Amino acid sequence: MEELKLLEAMSNRYGADPRYVLAGGGNTSYKNDTTLYVKGSGTSLATIKAEDFVRLDRAKLSAMWDVTYSANEAERESQVLSDMMAAR
Repeated sequence: MEELKLLEAMSNRYGADPRYVLAGGGNTSYKNDTTLYVKGSGTSLATIKAEDFVRLDRAKLSAMWDVTYSANEAERESQVLSDMMAAR
């Protein structure tokens, strides 16, 4: 996908320049009507490749707004994480 190659190039350019990021950190993403691609934690902007971006289904992410999650913090975190992983 051409957009991901462009995102890779932009991420590598700015991720390798310490004037913009510290230690390759930060985030970049691309979205279209159906999908969101994001740089995952622990991945360096300076070296990320197009295939390293995490692909998320936007409809599944959007559906999370309609879910009533547990009031218990630990349970809620687990439920949200489960739904986010299901959107991958």
